[in-house]
Amino acid sequence: MTLHEYFVHLLQSALTGDRPLPKPDTLTWQEIYAMAKKHSLTTMVLQAANVFSHELNDGLYEKWLDRSTKLVAKFVNQEFEESRLSDLLENAKIPHMLLKGAWVRNLFPSPQLREMSDIDILIPASMATKAHDLVVSDGYVFKEECTTSHNTEYVKKPYLILELHTAMLPLESRQSDYYEDIWSKTTKISDYRHELSVEQQFIYCIAHMHKHYIYCGIGIRSVLDIFVLLKAYCNQFDIETIRNEFKKLGMEQFAEAVCHIALAWFGKKEYKLTASEQEIAEDILNSETYGNRSSRTEHILKNEMNQGKSMLSAKRSYLRRRMFPDYNYMKGVFPRMMKSPILLPVGWVARWGKGLFTKKDSMKKELIELREAEKKMERR
Repeated sequence: MTLHEYFVHLLQSALTGDRPLPKPDTLTWQEIYAMAKKHSLTTMVLQAANVFSHELNDGLYEKWLDRSTKLVAKFVNQEFEESRLSDLLENAKIPHMLLKGAWVRNLFPSPQLREMSDIDILIPASMATKAHDLVVSDGYVFKEECTTSHNTEYVKKPYLILELHTAMLPLESRQSDYYEDIWSKTTKISDYRHELSVEQQFIYCIAHMHKHYIYCGIGIRSVLDIFVLLKAYCNQFDIETIRNEFKKLGMEQFAEAVCHIALAWFGKKEYKLTASEQEIAEDILNSETYGNRSSRTEHILKNEMNQGKSMLSAKRSYLRRRMFPDYNYMKGVFPRMMKSPILLPVGWVARWGKGLFTKKDSMKKELIELREAEKKMERR
């Protein structure tokens, strides 16, 4: 059994409560721990590995348990804060909706098994300034460098990271138009708190997954999210309606692939993946929670070539977008400067200057990654 196979087996055991098989002699617990950290599954893997705690030597068990304990403490803080922030927004008469992990973690055997890096809350774009002033006055610190076209980030030490989203997907994303009227698709659960239907939650989980997969990769935790959703609601889903929604988003094949991967890894029945599904599965296993920089360039080139472009055309398109990003992207980089599309050339010059003076090494690394991605794809 390979590292990937045994790692998935441990996760399956944590989901079912069954005793896992003994670790193969060819693997080490240190390798398994490193993979659990990489995919943000420290607590869940420990849940299964606990029966072999006597094998975790040289302080590894204590280190693993300490990390898991801190993550559970973070979970408790996040859960309390989600409720408190919702009350804060409610009292300020700001419509809002909890997104992603805050909702799906309750479908796991224990919510604390599903690690969550930040609290994601959707608000109307028209309420962004009011919400910003509210959370800053509440003690959150605004991280301007983490601002994007569709969300702003705030931190409150020691554990809390808050992302206020004004759109479900980045505005530069081809699928962003699908969510233009998102508030009409929600149900009110209080005067100002909203919630999506389970079908729309499922669609958004895969749409969010697709965004990360295309741009930099995704990890195993995202597949677990899909599996627990399928397990909890599959019999309630209107499959034909969901399939039509994925067609509108242009990701029907991707959605089918990740569902098949989820069932193949964590379902009780054996499921044989197609060659293309197996390729996606390998990408996920070799990635991290939200991908990594080294895989980002390869994913972008692959996406361009899937649209019929040659490698040369894909590289040119990649470099053109990096040199001349669109207005929605630049609004995220310079939110105070980019008040109008007419200022786009000024933003490009400012970004080039910022890169030359503060990110020269990063720019060189990106060009190296582009060459390495090209070579890797040519070898396939």
